[in-house]
Amino acid sequence: MTTLSPQEYFNKIKDLRDPEAIEALCLQLADQLYPDPNNKNKNKATPYNKLIKTIPNEELVEGVNAFIYTKTDGTLWKRHLHFKYVGLTRKEWGFINDKTVVLDKLENRRKVDVTNYLEATCKLLLSDDYNELSVGLVAASGRRPYEIWIQGKFAITKELPEYLKHGYFVDFKGQLKKRDYDLTEEEKAQYRIGVLVPAEIFTHAFNKLRKSPRALELRQRQLAMVKAGASETEIEKTLSDSVTPQMKRVIRNEFVDCLPVREGDKEINNKSLRAAYTRLITDRDCPKSTADILWASRSVGHFIDTEKPNDSQLRHLLTTLGYFDYYTDADVPFVEASQRVKAEKATSVRVLASDYEFIKELQKKWNLPNQQAVVQQLILASEEVEKLKQQLLETQSQVTQLQNEKEELMNLPQPKETATQQPVQETTEDLQVMIKRMVSEALAEALSQSAPNPEQSTPVTTPTQRQPKAKPEQPEKDWESVPSEELRASKHRGAAEEKIRRSFMAITNYNDAQPSNETRWAINNQSLRQVSGCNGMLIADWMQRHHIAISDHNNKYGLSQYHNKGRGDITQVISW
Repeated sequence: MTTLSPQEYFNKIKDLRDPEAIEALCLQLADQLYPDPNNKNKNKATPYNKLIKTIPNEELVEGVNAFIYTKTDGTLWKRHLHFKYVGLTRKEWGFINDKTVVLDKLENRRKVDVTNYLEATCKLLLSDDYNELSVGLVAASGRRPYEIWIQGKFAITKELPEYLKHGYFVDFKGQLKKRDYDLTEEEKAQYRIGVLVPAEIFTHAFNKLRKSPRALELRQRQLAMVKAGASETEIEKTLSDSVTPQMKRVIRNEFVDCLPVREGDKEINNKSLRAAYTRLITDRDCPKSTADILWASRSVGHFIDTEKPNDSQLRHLLTTLGYFDYYTDADVPFVEASQRVKAEKATSVRVLASDYEFIKELQKKWNLPNQQAVVQQLILASEEVEKLKQQLLETQSQVTQLQNEKEELMNLPQPKETATQQPVQETTEDLQVMIKRMVSEALAEALSQSAPNPEQSTPVTTPTQRQPKAKPEQPEKDWESVPSEELRASKHRGAAEEKIRRSFMAITNYNDAQPSNETRWAINNQSLRQVSGCNGMLIADWMQRHHIAISDHNNKYGLSQYHNKGRGDITQVISW
C-alpha cells in the first residue's frame, strides 16, 4: 500500500470527530512510516506533525479528536490524537536523545595521513574510471555522492577575499538535506567551498564524470522516477544506494593506509571522506580570527550565510561536530596542478581572424580568464549538445514506432474505439513531455558551464520541432470543471496542471485582498508546491511556461524570492 502523503493524510483526518476512525487512520500511517517498530525514525513523521499542528486549538475536543498530555514538569497539554498513535513515546524519545555516537567520536579522534590522503585524491581525479572519479571528487570537496553524481553544480570562484588563495575555491549549488527540493534554481542556496586540489583539476574531473555513461544512466533513471511520481527523498535514496557499493570498494582500496576507521564505524566510507575533508580544509584555509568549527560548518554547508544570519542558526554547528573527529599533525599544503593537466594546457590551435575576434568577445562576455577557457567551454557545450541530439533521435525513433503501432490499431476493422487506443495515446503524450523536459534540463546544464553561440543550439531544437504530435481521438477531460475534492485525489498529469493553476489563482486572489506585503506571499516553486501538493519539478515546468504571469504578479507588489522565508506554511492561510 502506498504511504499517504502529508497533505492526503491531513485532508482525511482534520475533520474526523470519531476517536475510533482517527485511531484506525493513525495506526495505518504508523504502520507505513515505521514498518519495523523497533527502529523508528522520528524525521519521517515531521511533515505530518507540522500539518496537524495547524489545526486550531479551539477545534480540539478531549475524547473526540484530542487527549490531555502531561508534560515532564506536570503541566497539561491538549493535543490531537494523531500524536498519541503516530508520535514517539517518552521511552522512544529517550532512546534517541540518550545516544552518545558523536560524543564517542569526539573522545576517540583519529589521525589523517595528510600526504597520502592528498596523493590518493589526486590519483583518483586523474582516473578514467567513473567510480574512481566520483570518490576523488568526494574526497576533494566533502560533498555527498548524490551531489556529485546528479544534483550538484560547481563553478570556479572568480572573486575571493585577499586572505584566501585563488584557484582553490568553487561555488557550489545543489546541497541535499536543506529542504530546497522544490525551490527554483535561483532560490537554491549557492555558497563558496574550498577544494583540496586546484579548482581547475576538480571541475575538469567533475565535467568528465557527468559525461560518463553511468552518470547519464542515473540521470535517465531520475527522470523516469520523477515521471512515475516518486518523491525526491525516494529518488535520492534509490540512486545513492546504486552507486555506494562501487564507491566503497574504491575507498577501501585507496584510503585504507591513510584514513583510519572512525569510532563506532565498521569500515571507512563516504562519510569518512567527508569528515577528513572537513578537518583538512579547515586546517588549510581557516584564518586565526575565525573559530574553526564555524569555518568547518560553512565548508560542509551546515551553516550557510543568509541575508540576515542570527545566533539561532548556530545550532547547526552541532551537526558539524559529528564530522570533527579527525585530526592532523602536519600542515595541509596547496596541491599543485599535475603535469598531465599542465601538458593539456600547452596545446595551441589556429583560427581565422574573424573567429579569433569572436572568441575575444565571448571571453569578455563570459568574464573568463583567457581565450583557452573560452574554447574549453565551447567544446564542453558542443559535447553536451551532441549527446543530447543522440538521445533525442533515439527517443524520436521510439515515438515514431509507437505512432505506427497506433495507426495499425486504428486501421483494424472495429466498430468503435478500443481500450488499447487510449493507452497508446497517453504513452505517446508522456514521451512528448519527457522529451521536452530532457531538452530543457540537458540544455540548461550545458549552458550552466558555458553560453554556446546560437549556431550550436540549432541542432538541439530541430529534432524536437520535427516531432509529429499525436492528435487525441477524443477531447481531453475538462479538469477546470472537476470539483476540488476529486481533483486532489487524482494523479493524472492533467490534474496536476489544474492543481497548480488553482494554487496560482488562490495565491493571487489572496494577495490582491491584502492591505500590505506583511501578509502577502510571493509566488515561487515552494509556495505553489505547498498549496498544490504537486511535485516540485512539475511545478518548475509549469512556472517556466507561465513565467510572465508569475513575474507580473510578484513585481506588482515588489515580492522578492526571499519574501516568504521564515513565515511558516502558506497552507495555513491559502488553499483551494
